Amino acid sequence: MGPAGDGHRRGAAQLHDLRVADPVRREHDHLVALIECGGQRVEKAFSETDQTDDLKAITVPVLVLQGDDDQVVPYKNAAILQDKLLQNSTLKIYAGYPHGMHTTHADVINEDILAFITV
Repeated sequence: MGPAGDGHRRGAAQLHDLRVADPVRREHDHLVALIECGGQRVEKAFSETDQTDDLKAITVPVLVLQGDDDQVVPYKNAAILQDKLLQNSTLKIYAGYPHGMHTTHADVINEDILAFITV
């Protein structure tokens, strides 16, 4: 898998600095996730955990961001559903952005986050 989680796809963006750092970062993230999930496989913990009630209980403003080219977590199965369950959410879907959009498009994502939290 590539730097944005989508790098295995033909034509996916390949950023040199991310390719170099990605294996170390991915291993670190995997270890942290395993510890936080009590040793369970991360994929199993995410796919088998129903977060519906938790999302419905959140009352503070929430910014939901996702790329429509996310090959790891399809936005129709994630961001769209989260937005429907949250009481006070703002949904922003980015055309053509991958799973790792916070890294590959940090300038745009950071600007949108700052605009949301300074309202």
